[in-house]
Amino acid sequence: MTEHLDLGGNEGGCILTKPCGKQGLLAVITRSLPSVVLDGKRTIRFLQCGFDSLGDSFVASDHHGFVYHFDIAKNRFKLVKKIGNAVTAIAFNLKRVTEYLVATTDHSIRCYDIERKELLGTLRGHSKPVKHLSVHTSGRYIISSSNDSAFLWDLDEFERKRKLSVNKPDVGIVEVFFIPRFNYIFTGFEDNTVFVFDAKSLEFVFQLTVPEDLKPDFKAFAVSEDGKTVVGSGRSKYLFVWDIESRSLSDTIELTHRIRNVKSIAFLPDRLKTFHDKVICILSQDGVLRFVALQNAKQLLDIGGVENKILSFSLSPNGKYITAVMADGNLHVYSVDNLVCAESKMPVKVLQDQSSKANKTCSSLVSHKPKAMKSILIRRRELKRLEATQNESKDPSASLTRSLPAGIDLNRLVSILKTFGEFPSKYRLFIWRSVLRLPENHEAFSALVDKGVHTAYESLQEKYPLKSRRLLRGLQRTLSALAHWAPIFGECDYLPLMAFPFVKIFQNNPLACFETIATVLVNWCQHWFEYFPNPPVNVLSMGEQILAHHDRHLINHFVQHSVTSQTYIWKLLKTMFSEVLTHEEWLVLFDHVFSNHPGFMVYCAVAYCICNRASLIKATQHDDLKYFFRHRNPVTMKALLQEAYVLAETTPPQFDPCRLLEPMQPLTVGQYPIYNKYPKFIVDYQVQERDRIRLEEVEYIRQRNLALEMQQETEKRLAAEAAWQKQQERRSLIQKEERKLNEQRLRLQALNREIRIKELNLLEATRRKFLQQQKMQKQVELKRLDDELRRKIDQRERETDTAVRDAEIRGMELEIQRQLLQHELVREVQFQGCNPNRNGCPNASSSQPGYSKDGQSAFKTDLSNEIALGKQNLRAERNLMLQDQSSMIRQYDRQKEKANSELSKQVGKISCLEKDINELKQQLTRIQVENNAAGDPSDLNNNSHDNLPYSVTHPQTESDASKAESDHRGHSKPANVSTNTCLNSTDSSSIQFSLDRGRRELDLKERELINEVTQLRKKLVRESRTRTE
Repeated sequence: MTEHLDLGGNEGGCILTKPCGKQGLLAVITRSLPSVVLDGKRTIRFLQCGFDSLGDSFVASDHHGFVYHFDIAKNRFKLVKKIGNAVTAIAFNLKRVTEYLVATTDHSIRCYDIERKELLGTLRGHSKPVKHLSVHTSGRYIISSSNDSAFLWDLDEFERKRKLSVNKPDVGIVEVFFIPRFNYIFTGFEDNTVFVFDAKSLEFVFQLTVPEDLKPDFKAFAVSEDGKTVVGSGRSKYLFVWDIESRSLSDTIELTHRIRNVKSIAFLPDRLKTFHDKVICILSQDGVLRFVALQNAKQLLDIGGVENKILSFSLSPNGKYITAVMADGNLHVYSVDNLVCAESKMPVKVLQDQSSKANKTCSSLVSHKPKAMKSILIRRRELKRLEATQNESKDPSASLTRSLPAGIDLNRLVSILKTFGEFPSKYRLFIWRSVLRLPENHEAFSALVDKGVHTAYESLQEKYPLKSRRLLRGLQRTLSALAHWAPIFGECDYLPLMAFPFVKIFQNNPLACFETIATVLVNWCQHWFEYFPNPPVNVLSMGEQILAHHDRHLINHFVQHSVTSQTYIWKLLKTMFSEVLTHEEWLVLFDHVFSNHPGFMVYCAVAYCICNRASLIKATQHDDLKYFFRHRNPVTMKALLQEAYVLAETTPPQFDPCRLLEPMQPLTVGQYPIYNKYPKFIVDYQVQERDRIRLEEVEYIRQRNLALEMQQETEKRLAAEAAWQKQQERRSLIQKEERKLNEQRLRLQALNREIRIKELNLLEATRRKFLQQQKMQKQVELKRLDDELRRKIDQRERETDTAVRDAEIRGMELEIQRQLLQHELVREVQFQGCNPNRNGCPNASSSQPGYSKDGQSAFKTDLSNEIALGKQNLRAERNLMLQDQSSMIRQYDRQKEKANSELSKQVGKISCLEKDINELKQQLTRIQVENNAAGDPSDLNNNSHDNLPYSVTHPQTESDASKAESDHRGHSKPANVSTNTCLNSTDSSSIQFSLDRGRRELDLKERELINEVTQLRKKLVRESRTRTE
């Protein structure tokens, strides 16, 4: 009976209250709320649902925006979110399993977390409601499509990557989704055009064509799980099938007349392996969901009907469940396995295929079957048999190979094996799987493997170190699966030796390896574990009796040397002969072992002893015999197998292990059989002991780890303390080194200071030498200038002396002229006085006195005129001399003014230099104070001036210079100079005095100018000296 679940106002609970049985419909989920109008209740319609990536749970949303999470595996449901808006699309198969996406009527896409029940992000951009959400295989990217646009979103960043819009307003988008494996994006439009883009570069790749004479009017598309096939249909009676690898239309299937409009299409996932072909689910306008095999266009089953139509459906990724939103607003949950079993009475319906003739042949063959069809699995085997029959005439070897899984003629294989000695190496593993009839229980094996590594084989690498990590992992996985299947196999210490050759052969097929070993343990290892943990005494006694019956001498030799069957039979059986045979010999041996009764392996162990009889009889030491059965020995497989077959034929029935052991029974299909043929209490005790030991080891390891951690912590602390001590020592050393460095630095500074002082002294000496040279040059220059000046002065003095001499000579000439005139005047007077007496004139004596008065006055007049003329000449010459002197005085005055201006400038410079000198003094004083900080500070003032590299001399003041000049003048002035002399005096000494006075004044002025020039030169020398300092 179908389970009905009314959610109502519940926020959690159970989905099924009792086992569902084998009916196809597992549960009918509805949500009703109290209502006054509609008989007390009104149903809230479900709109969308979506499965997670595992397929065991799904989320569903109703018209009010309530989102529920249904976990079928745990049989629980819960309310995860109240959105408030109706949901138009749901996606649950994201990268993070607890997250899901919902598209609402407000054109937004929201991401929620089921566990935390909170909003993680919102994607906005659509202008119309979103119809489809396609998730990339990585779970990171999604494509949302509405009628007018499609967006590519990045869920890690919650941002839009690319937008696809339609330029034509009358053409809408039907559906956009990812194509797995090829990493393509499929895009279908309402104008029947189909484009494929590259998902990485988003570039156009190719276009899928449609026949021009057919108008598909696409409304739905679907892609297979492997991405190789895409189907599409719509308001048409045709179903179009494209092959993505060839990028072309591969098939066109004509649908039944009942299907006029396809609303939705989906591929049933291939993981289930329930159907032989690819199966597509087609939801048509009549609300019926049909399952159609794509290869032969056969309808396998359908659900839904006219009374209660299906509006939308969703398939789980593992192909186990189907959820359908019904027209009445309820949500139906179907089981695909139960549907297949429940639809056994449905008649076979065949659809027409226009392009595949093979499908038509298959359809015609199926049409001869009775209407009452058996299960889908039976039809699948019949189709396989029909296909094998059709291909048998074409390829006989292929027909032989395909007939092996359905059944095998063991007698014929045994005859072939006896003829050729072994199976073909190419088909050996296939024949083994066929002979052993391995069930290939993938799910059961996966469940065992998923349990992880068994505790008994966690340290397998330590006991059995292998070079190949792959073989080690395969051996560990197989042994763990066996231990999880039966606890006894976790306690057998010899099981790794037994399983290793099978793991090495089936290393590429772990399922076949596990099932082969399990079949060997169940059949060829019968009664091995009845005396566990001791060896199988019953099986060993069989071999001992066979050896005693056929070779009494050899068994007596073993008894004589205390060699039991545990040495010569058990060592061979528990290792499956892998230690004494090579790889090829082992394969040949197990070709015969798997093709015969399980007791044949005991005959092989006895035959090995008989074939090596000579070597065993010669061995007298027990260790030698043990070594013999643990290492390879020269034996031919032909002789060994021939001897085993002889033993099997000649052994009496009472010793025959084939009568004591049961025939080979294959493993059961679906689930592996229960294996309990062992002393359970012993195994349980060993398991408990091992668990106890393991717990003790864990506790010991934990305590050891704690001790190690404490020891490590102690060592860390000791190391930290030692490091701290070292750091302190290092710090003290560093401080000492720093002090030493400081002392060295001080010494270096003192040394540098001394070197600097020496350098300064050297520079001072050099400067003094240079100044001395400059002084000498200046002195030479001054001497030259003095010589030049003296020369000019001497020249001027000479010129003056020459002028004075000329004036004196002129005065002397005038004096001589005056005297001559006087003499002439006297002579004339005398001559006039003597003439009357000479003539004898009587009036001569009377007239002589008058004549003498007139002549004397005339003579005086002439003499005064001549004196006036001489005075004028003297005045003119004196004026010329005075003009020359005034011009020279003016020239000296101008030079003096210029020298005074230069002197003022130099005085300003000298003041600046004196300031710099004072600053240098202060710096030198500070340096000396720093240098002599450790010494006596009283010596600082005493030695401060002595340590100066140079001394400052003050220039001579003008008063001192003028005083010295006045003294010089006073000493140079003559003592007998008179100031009352007049130039009008007719005395020659007066003229000489005036000239000497003018010359002395001139000399005095020249000396003053020379002294001033000398003082200026001294000042310039001092300034240049201070500047260089």
